[in-house]
Amino acid sequence: MKLFGTRRRLAAAESEVARLTHAHDTDSRSLADANVRMQLLEAESAALTRDNEILRRVRAAADHECARLRDAYAALCRQNASLLADVEASIPMITAAEGQRDELAEQLAVAEGRLTRLVRPREANAPAAEQCELAAVAP
Repeated sequence: MKLFGTRRRLAAAESEVARLTHAHDTDSRSLADANVRMQLLEAESAALTRDNEILRRVRAAADHECARLRDAYAALCRQNASLLADVEASIPMITAAEGQRDELAEQLAVAEGRLTRLVRPREANAPAAEQCELAAVAP
């Protein structure tokens, strides 16, 4: 009977060894799978780190360009305000010049009328050569 008990224990031990071997094989495959997944995750992490650095550089460039555009816009606003102030300041001068133009036009009409009145009596009494000269001067 002792032999029977030893065989049973030997069979149980062999069964346990088979189970442990199978578990070890399964664990080894799981560990290999986990290592592959870990390598994939590390590669993905490295790619994300590179992408993040690229995005950081792009953002810095975009921020720089936005700042440049803000400065240019502010300069244009200042220039626009200066031009508007110049236009507003020139309105009274333009109005005054228009008034002077109208006044000078009136004075010119009066002077032309006087000239016409002065030239016509002289034309009637002047010799023929002088009348030609007066005709060239008269309007």
